[in-house]
Amino acid sequence: MASYLVDVNVWIAIVYEDHLHHRTCRNWFAGLGRQKAAVCRITQMGLLRQLTNPSVMRESVCTQQEAWKVYETLMRQPATVFLYEPDQFDVAWKKLTSSARPNHHLWTDAYLATFAQLHCLTLVTTDGPLARANPHHLLLS
Repeated sequence: MASYLVDVNVWIAIVYEDHLHHRTCRNWFAGLGRQKAAVCRITQMGLLRQLTNPSVMRESVCTQQEAWKVYETLMRQPATVFLYEPDQFDVAWKKLTSSARPNHHLWTDAYLATFAQLHCLTLVTTDGPLARANPHHLLLS
């Protein structure tokens, strides 16, 4: 099945030619061979949101219809797979997000870390702090 959980920043870099990490991420994706790159609901939503964000996409900003087409094209690639949350997800995610201190930055990162861990996936990202916080990661830069 899947070998990698791909962070939103990598998906954007794969599909957006003007992205700083486009070549690195595209080459990584093209070289997966029989391995799989997973999309989860959070990364799907993040990709769609960023594709329609003019601050991110500049002159390549997509309409919602165009964003769905980009996503559907990506999902037709043999290396791409969509995975759902496993049954025990909420318990494991709560363990990572039960600090006594406020931390609004942790939620999505903890979600991705939990998802990757429970599916035995390596988290692929261009985000250094996210990568360093996860024992099984691949940092593309």
